[in-house]
Amino acid sequence: MLNDPEMKEIVESFLVESNEILESLSNDLVELEKRPNDYELLNKIFRAFHTIKGTSGFLGLEKLTKVTHRCEDILNKLRKEEIKLNSNLMDVILLGYDKIRELVANIEEKKNENVDIESTIAVLDDMIAGIQNKPVEPAAESKTSTKEKKPAKSKAKGRKKKIDQPAEDIPEVIETVNMEGVIEETVEKVAEVTDTDNSRSQNQNTENTVESAEQRYLSGGVKKKEDSNIRVDVERLDELLNIVSELVLGRNQLQQVNSHIGLELEGTQIARELADAAKQIDLMTNELQLVVMKTRMVKIGKVFNRFPRLVRDLSKELNKEVNLNIIGEDTELDKTLIEEINDPLVHLIRNSIDHGVEEKEERIKNGKSPLGNLILAASQEGNHVLITVQDDGKGIDPNVIKRKAIERGLVTAAKAEELSDQEIFEFIFLPGFSTATKVTNVSGRGVGMDVVRTNVAKLRGIINIESKPGVGTKMIIKLPLTLAIISGMIVRLKGEFIIIPLSNVVEVLRVHTDDIYTINNNEVIKVRERVIPIIDINKELFDDFEKPIERVYQFIVVVGVAEKLFGLKVDETIGQQEVVIKSLGNYLKKVDGIAGSTILGDGRVVMILDINEIIQKMRKNATAKN
Repeated sequence: MLNDPEMKEIVESFLVESNEILESLSNDLVELEKRPNDYELLNKIFRAFHTIKGTSGFLGLEKLTKVTHRCEDILNKLRKEEIKLNSNLMDVILLGYDKIRELVANIEEKKNENVDIESTIAVLDDMIAGIQNKPVEPAAESKTSTKEKKPAKSKAKGRKKKIDQPAEDIPEVIETVNMEGVIEETVEKVAEVTDTDNSRSQNQNTENTVESAEQRYLSGGVKKKEDSNIRVDVERLDELLNIVSELVLGRNQLQQVNSHIGLELEGTQIARELADAAKQIDLMTNELQLVVMKTRMVKIGKVFNRFPRLVRDLSKELNKEVNLNIIGEDTELDKTLIEEINDPLVHLIRNSIDHGVEEKEERIKNGKSPLGNLILAASQEGNHVLITVQDDGKGIDPNVIKRKAIERGLVTAAKAEELSDQEIFEFIFLPGFSTATKVTNVSGRGVGMDVVRTNVAKLRGIINIESKPGVGTKMIIKLPLTLAIISGMIVRLKGEFIIIPLSNVVEVLRVHTDDIYTINNNEVIKVRERVIPIIDINKELFDDFEKPIERVYQFIVVVGVAEKLFGLKVDETIGQQEVVIKSLGNYLKKVDGIAGSTILGDGRVVMILDINEIIQKMRKNATAKN
């Protein structure tokens, strides 16, 4: 059935809905462990497993049906209050959940169920058997006997009645499959355990409260509230973005032609008409670019909602109590960035729980709450998104990092004393650097933070550390909203045009050469009582050590990376322009300090600087010299 062309749309609808359900379930199961008496949440989780079971049965997915059915049985026991939820029981439910995710992923990627489920089924069966063999306290006697349950006409006429009977008295949805594999659902009566659904219409027909899998999926799996939405393949969005990118290049070329015509034929009708047309094209291109970008934006909650489970499992493994607080999950980010930011965040959260949050006894000794707090937050700041991972743990001791760096020969003792705390924290991002005293499954292998910086740099982002011993640590990741089109400053350097991303530019200065000083063979300038080191792009990027042209005034573009400021020497500033980032191709591939290239309006190919990478290269060179 999975490979049946006629069933393709139904299978795709099933996969989309199942993935949405599973994403929500991950967070809901962790919340249920914290609030085991929340019957509304328990029923929501039960219905989620029931939905996947019903639809997978309709599609003939036997393994998926088996696992979800057993998870549903356990949840039903919880609903009937035959058992109480505890950590071990949740471990079993999560084991089943993980296997369901694995099956759905395999169905999506390989169109089959070739996944081993026997060990998971055995664990689930053992748990169910243990529950059934456990003596159960007799439930409170209900005023309604079994025989009295049958007539339900008074409710069918619209009367509402608070449900006082125990959960086990609620009739279940009975599913039967005929020879054609069509699910027939018979509902005796559907009643909610809680009173929270009182807003439903009194005359609502019982049959309408449960929609059969066949009805939902033969109708395309689209609910009424989704009628205004369509699903589009990501590749089509990528193609659309590429077209818009080329349109931006065409717009830039038109603007340049318009500028030349305006100078040569100023005041003529043709010049005015061309200027009006160019202005209209510019406006519509900006509007189209904005709309296309929005279609690619995804809420960051899609990533954030995976982490309550990670925090729960790590806390249990490390015998710590950690509460995760998620803020700003509605913040939107480009789909490409969403897919790539997951791994760096996993590393940061693991580090916070392992290195940051102290053991329960230590926290109490230090006057802290035994429950550690971890905050995962996102917010938009202009054309960037800030993602922070903050804990209230023991913080990072700069002296420990300093000693480790000296032991490894990364810096001399004398030089280490001159470094600020922020500069000392930079050692954490070096490959193989770890302060862990022992190697565990979570940390101590010297991998993690260097991977974080590398992955963030690939996304043209930066990462910064703020930490105070005894108070906690805050990791801040700053990412662009999109990777395709950026605003850049065009500058001239030795006759060549180069683009500096405008997101890094703080200000442009015209400095007298007498105001450029030298400290330890490094040029610096003083701006508003702040000393700013100068980077010579020709030396750092192109290894060009030719004597610079003598001039009275020097243009310096001040760029910022985290809280650090640096000055870039340039010959001339041309202006600002929105540019499309293109790769350097297979021949050049990756060049240090170059984020990519673009094409200007006159057809000239120019390089786009990667400021973060240039500064890292400069720091490495400085460290090597010391």
